[in-house]
Amino acid sequence: MFPVRRWVVLNVTLGIIAIILGLYLAGISPPAVGKVLSVLDRSLPLCLVEWKSTFTPWDDLDQCCLQARKQLSCENEDQTIDGQKLTKFCTTGKTSVKFHLNQKAYSYCRSQVIW
Repeated sequence: MFPVRRWVVLNVTLGIIAIILGLYLAGISPPAVGKVLSVLDRSLPLCLVEWKSTFTPWDDLDQCCLQARKQLSCENEDQTIDGQKLTKFCTTGKTSVKFHLNQKAYSYCRSQVIW
């Protein structure tokens, strides 16, 4: 039917695909190539400022990125507020002000010079 060489190439290819899918199912996402994930993400960038358990949207994304960068750490989170999935929050740990970003806003901030 097929020569042995084609079977080897097919098996190696399927093995690589199986490894990538297994890593994805384990929660390990592969690194993005260029801006592919940002282009494929059709949601709008979202920045929310939390102060005393009150969430306020911030429309100026550049200023939000600047203020979020001033914080000591940005950590992963899986939180949904008003139907919007937020993936990162940045805080100093000492104050009650937190900056929550969705993946689109975080990718934008990471592409800025200040980050």
